[in-house]
Parts: sequence; C-alpha cells; structure tokens
Amino acid sequence: MDQKLYLNSEVRRLGHFVNRCERYMDDILFGWEKNMMDREYIDQQNRIIEAPSITIKNVLIALGYFIDNEKESFLNPSDKCKKMIRDLVLHIVQKHSHRGTKIHHIQDRIILLKYSIMEVITKWKVLEEHELKYVGAFFDHVINQFTDIAVNDFQTAFETLARPILNLNNYDELCGEIVSKTCSLLPQDYCSLVTFYNDTHSVRISDYTGELFSELMHPIDWELIDKVRKEKITYMKTVRKKDRLQDWAQISGPIEINNKVVGVLSLHYRSAHHFDYDEQKMLEILCRQAAVSIHTLKLYKKLSYAYQNSKFVNEELRLTKSRLEESNKNLLELDRLKSMFIANISHELKTPLNTIIGFSELLMSSLEDKIPEQNLKDLNNIYQSGKYLLRLINDILDLSKIEAGKVEFENEEVDLYEIVLNGAMTLRSLIGDKNIEIKYNFDPYLPKIMGDETRIQQVLYNIIGNAAKFTNEGSITISARADFENQRAIFSVEDTGIGIKKEDQSKVFERFAQISNKQFNIEEKGSGLGMTIAKELLSRMGGEIWFKSTYKKGTTFYFSLPLNKQ
Repeated sequence: MDQKLYLNSEVRRLGHFVNRCERYMDDILFGWEKNMMDREYIDQQNRIIEAPSITIKNVLIALGYFIDNEKESFLNPSDKCKKMIRDLVLHIVQKHSHRGTKIHHIQDRIILLKYSIMEVITKWKVLEEHELKYVGAFFDHVINQFTDIAVNDFQTAFETLARPILNLNNYDELCGEIVSKTCSLLPQDYCSLVTFYNDTHSVRISDYTGELFSELMHPIDWELIDKVRKEKITYMKTVRKKDRLQDWAQISGPIEINNKVVGVLSLHYRSAHHFDYDEQKMLEILCRQAAVSIHTLKLYKKLSYAYQNSKFVNEELRLTKSRLEESNKNLLELDRLKSMFIANISHELKTPLNTIIGFSELLMSSLEDKIPEQNLKDLNNIYQSGKYLLRLINDILDLSKIEAGKVEFENEEVDLYEIVLNGAMTLRSLIGDKNIEIKYNFDPYLPKIMGDETRIQQVLYNIIGNAAKFTNEGSITISARADFENQRAIFSVEDTGIGIKKEDQSKVFERFAQISNKQFNIEEKGSGLGMTIAKELLSRMGGEIWFKSTYKKGTTFYFSLPLNKQ
C-alpha cells in the first residue's frame, strides 16, 4: 500500500475540513506526544508511530469523509465507508509490523490521537458542537477494526500453537514453540519459559528483537518463579521506581502435570504494567495447554519407544496409545477446557478460603474483649473479604455450570404467592435497620405454574439483594401479576434507591460489571455476576428479564416466566 491513502474524487471534496485541521497540525502532534508521555510510553521509543504527521493526515482525511457522507448513518456506516476505515487501519498496522509492534500498542496510540484531535477541534471550533458525536463514532469504528484484526490474529496464532505439537521431534523444540506462540498471543516485551528437571532448571526466552537470553538483557524475578512453583497458582508483580526507565512487571503461571509443576511460563514488561483479568486468565489457559502439549509429546515419545520394542511391551503400547488418543481429544477440545478452567480454579480456592473465614470468625468471637479494637477491625476485614471472595467463587461456579449445561431444572408445581412472600421476608432481613418500607402486591388471578421453585427464588433473591444494597430510604415493592395475553407471569421489584446512570445501563447484565456508587457511600461489593446468572437462568426457563431506571430516583427490574411451562 502507498505511503498515503489513495484520494479519489469524492475524498478531494474534503479539502476544507482537512485544511482547517492542518493549520493546527503542530497542536495535534504535540497533544498526541504529550498523551503518550503521560501514559508512560517513554521507555518504548523503539515502538513509536512511524511518520506521525502522515498518520494524522490520513486519519483526518478519513474522518472528513465520514463526517461529510455518513451523518445519517454514522452508527452503521455504508459498506464503502467501512472499507475505507478498514484500509486506513490495515495501512497503519502494516507500517509498523516490521518492528514487531503489537496491535494493542498501536490501538492505544490511536485512542490517544483521538483525544488530541478532539481537543484541537473543540478548542479551535473546527466543527460545530453537535458534530462532535461523529468524531467519536468514527474513532469507535476505527478501534473496532483494530479489535477485529487482533481477534483474527489471536485465532490464527491459537490454532497455530496447537497444530504442530505432534510433528515436533524433541522437547527443546516444543518449549521453543510454546514461548514463540505465547509471544504472538499475549502482549509483552519478552516471554520466558523456565522448565524444571530434578534440582536443575533451564530458561528459554523470546522477544521481538530475537535476542538470546541473558540476565542483564532479560531480567527474571526468581522469587516470583519459586513462589509460583511452590504454590501452583498464578502470581503477578509490578515495580515502580523514581526512575521510570527502571520500572518493570512480570506475571507467571505454573505448567502442571500430574500435580507437579514442570515449568513456569512468564510475561515480562520493561515498564510498569497493570495486569487485567483477561491477561491473567489467558496466560493460565496457555499454561494448561502447554501442560497438555508437553504431556502429549512425552506420551508420543513413549509410544514411539513402545512401538520399536513391541515384542516386550505390547500391553504398555496399548495403554500409552490410549492415553495419547485421550490427550489428542483434550487438545481438540480447547473450548471446553476454557469453560471448565474457571470452575476448576474456583474449586481449588474454596477449601482454604472456608478455613480463613472459619478461623477469622472464631478469633473474633473468642478474642472480642481481649485484643485492641484495631486488631478486631482487621480480623473483621479478613472475615468480610473472605465472605466476599466466597460469594464471588460460588457465583462463578454457578455461571460456569449453567453455561456448560450441567444445571438440572425441576419441573414441579410452583405457588408464585409463596415466592413473593418469601422474597419479602428475605428482603426484611437484608435491609437491617434502614428506614425502608417493604411492600408486596400479588395478582389473585395468577395461577400456579410448572417450573423450578429453587431457581425462581434464586433469580428473585439476586434482584432484591441489589435493591436492598442500593436503597438507603424510601420503599421496595415486590409484585407479581398475570399477563394472559402473552401467557406469562411477570414479577417486578421496584425501589427508590440511587438508580442507574444511562451510560451504565448497558453494563447491568455484563459479567463482573461493577457500577461505581462512591458518592452514595455504598460500601458492600458484589461479585458482578448476580444479574448475569439471573438472565442465564431465566433464559433456560423460557423467561426474560429487563429493567427501567432513573438516576437518583430508583430502579424497577422485571422478569417473566411462561404460565404453561411443562
């Protein structure tokens, strides 16, 4: 692709917008560089945007075309405009691929460019105020294209990681392949794989420069490696120093076979890095896959040896072949491993967590009048944090079981009046000493239905739990009525609580969604899965869930169940 995007006859009409912006090109470039400095990119100068002025010019040309032609359909632009945006993104990506720059690095910088352009447009009034929404929509489409490319690259790399395992000839090649493919899957400055054999270890390193491993060029936190090896769980560490050039971060996960850690896979950053949930879980999934790959190779070697010595080890050959076939099945079922991964980890956490909760509760009750108040508060913090983590783990387990289709639903006669009454009684215990009036309304014509009483109660309790948590005064009303026209029963829980902002309403049913309410002194945290679980349960029971909310006035959640569910 040429250095500049091709300007056809339609794009030439955009000269007015581009020329106005070009007057402030220095302001845009300065703001962009300042934003990158503020985001601690100074230590990654070898990955900066190539020819930034050309990149800015191309983005402005595409933006001008978008504003001029897609005002009526800016949320869903024409195919021609989509192609133009995709060409722009591909052009930027291809310019930087030779440096080994990760797509997420480029995407971050384009987001910072958006902020710089918005500042200039707003400051110098290049566009009318009502036209700023088109700029935001344009960059949303650009970022989505980056995401699509990243997802496609991820899928390709993931398939590539699994494909050649049985074709490798030795253990060293397999370890090198694991390191190389991990680098292609996850963002990092370099990746390391430490493997253990008896009392010795070996290190394999990979980064985009292709340098060989050395402690000076590729420092490794061996304390973190030892901790992961001993405790068999993923750990992460970020170090910030006065000199930002000395900042670093590392996340390490265990490669475990038959309850023994045979290696530790790590991602390293030469700057301070905040590890998010997706990075941690993807590294853990890769560690599990690496374990399967290593185990498969070992079985493959055993199979080869057994084949060469078939006269003496026929029975061993049969067993090893069976194990190899089972390992191959596991390799082809990566999606199932991913869905089961969270459940397995959660089970491993519950046992020590229950011990922590039990001992902290015992210590509080036995030492209440014997230790300082501050120590008692610390014990209570441990106890409350343990309960919160246990709720989170239980919710994760529930959700994983539902998605895996392992939850069985009863089909029994359910008295919905009892459901409402029990919900009101539960709500009374949840509100404690808050000044809240509890109301409940029940349609006398609402018949009994066939369904799973326990799961219906679980849905209702999840909703009233949120109502109690986010309501400090006023009232909470639980209602149930019949909708014979649509053959369904409709429940509602109405509160006079803090409500939900419009910009947050799309997050309500998302996993691990936590809506900030610090200004209302809401201290209790949830798992962020309650409404997700409620929606999944209702979906499998043939129902629906929805809500309406006014910020600072209250929220009403509704859910429905079929009257004739059999």
